Amino acid sequence: MTDKTHHPDSHVLGVAEAKRRFSEPIDRVGEGEQFIVARHGKPEVALASPSEALT
Repeated sequence: MTDKTHHPDSHVLGVAEAKRRFSEPIDRVGEGEQFIVARHGKPEVALASPSEALT
């Protein structure tokens, strides 16, 4: 699904893939994983649990 080039614990998704499979990353974030959504290879959005995102 992803490569891990930004943060060792983050998976990187392209925008199209994130849109197509949005519920899967949301479920996996609930299990402690993190995702970066990239547009044209540039990180744009991070998906993380609220407790991690607000620290």
